[in-house]
Amino acid sequence: MDRSIAVEDTPQLSKARRVWFSALAVVFSLVFGLGFFGWVFLVTGWFASGDEQIHRVHDIGAFGISMGVFVATPLLIVAWRRTDTALLQMLGVAIITTVIGSARAADAPFMLYALIVAIPLVTLLSIGRGWSRYVRAGEGFDRWLVAVALVASPFWVAFALGMARLQRAGPSTDPHVEMHHWTGMTILGLAFVLMPLLASLRTPGWRIVAWLTGVGSVIYGIASAVFATYPGSDLPYAGSEGTLWGTLAIVWGLAIIGSAERRAGTS
Repeated sequence: MDRSIAVEDTPQLSKARRVWFSALAVVFSLVFGLGFFGWVFLVTGWFASGDEQIHRVHDIGAFGISMGVFVATPLLIVAWRRTDTALLQMLGVAIITTVIGSARAADAPFMLYALIVAIPLVTLLSIGRGWSRYVRAGEGFDRWLVAVALVASPFWVAFALGMARLQRAGPSTDPHVEMHHWTGMTILGLAFVLMPLLASLRTPGWRIVAWLTGVGSVIYGIASAVFATYPGSDLPYAGSEGTLWGTLAIVWGLAIIGSAERRAGTS
C-alpha cells in the first residue's frame, strides 16, 4: 500500500499523542527486548556455557526470535513508523500463536504471556486511534508470499506439534519443561506459519514484517546448523533441527525476503 494513502487514512493526532505513542512504544520494546531478554538472548544464546549450554537453541529461538525479533523489534520500529499497522498486527499474531501453542502444549501458565503482549498492543492502538486501521485488510494476498509460506507450513506445523508434545509429555524435572522452553518453540513454529501470511496481506508495514520473518528463520536455521550436536557426540541440542533442516530454514527465510522485495519492486 502506498505510504501516502496510509497517512491520509490516519487520524490527525495531537503532538502529545504522537509523543506518548512513540515514547511508550520504545519503553515497551525495551521491556520485551531487555526485561524479558528477547534481544539479550539473540546475543548471549550463542555463547552460553556450563549448565546453560543445553538451552542455547531455546534461548535463541523461543526468546531471541519469538520475543526479540517478533515483538520487541516491531515495537521499536513502530515508534517512528506509526502508520505501519502491520507491525502492531505482528503483536496480534504473537498473541494468537501464544494461546494456540500454550493450549497445544497443555501449558496454561504460559498463556499469561498473551495478556502481557496485549498490554502494549491495546495501549498503542488506543493512543494512536488505530483500531479501525488495525482490522482493515491490506491490498490483498500476494501470491508469491503465500506460496512461499505454504510450501514450508507443513514443516513448521509438524515442528510445532513435536515441540508441544515434548512440553506436554515431558517430566516436570526436565529443565526445558520447567522453563517452558518447548512451549516457546511451539509458538515459534506457529509464528513461522502465520507471519508470512500476515506480510502477504500487504498492510502498511508488510515489507518489514516479511524481513523480520525471514531474518527470524535465518537465525533459527543458523542456530540449528551450528548447534546440530553437542561437541564430540551425536546428541542433538534441544530444539535444534540439525544441519539439513537448518539450512532449509535459512533458504526459506531468504525466499521470504526475496519474495517481498520482488513484490515491492513491481508495486
